[in-house]
Amino acid sequence: MTITLRIDLQGLEQADRLTEQVINHAEEAVHDQLVNLVENILSEAKSNLQNSQSIVTGELAGSLKIFDVTKNAVEFGSDEEYAIYVEYGRGPVR
Repeated sequence: MTITLRIDLQGLEQADRLTEQVINHAEEAVHDQLVNLVENILSEAKSNLQNSQSIVTGELAGSLKIFDVTKNAVEFGSDEEYAIYVEYGRGPVR
């Protein structure tokens, strides 16, 4: 009994390139959706601040932005020092 096995390397190379393209497009799509998600979060946060009764100047809403975008992460927020207190409160006063 004889078993013949033939591997077409050209087809294997094509499949490898196709797989790489699929992975690259998926990474791009995930990155694009991540940036889109952050933009939506910032938009909602600005809207919440603008609709708040306690807003005086609007500086905090205007300071919300994206700081850095990398392949797998987006850094965003505010550079106003008091932003953390608006988000989380100031805690107990002693």
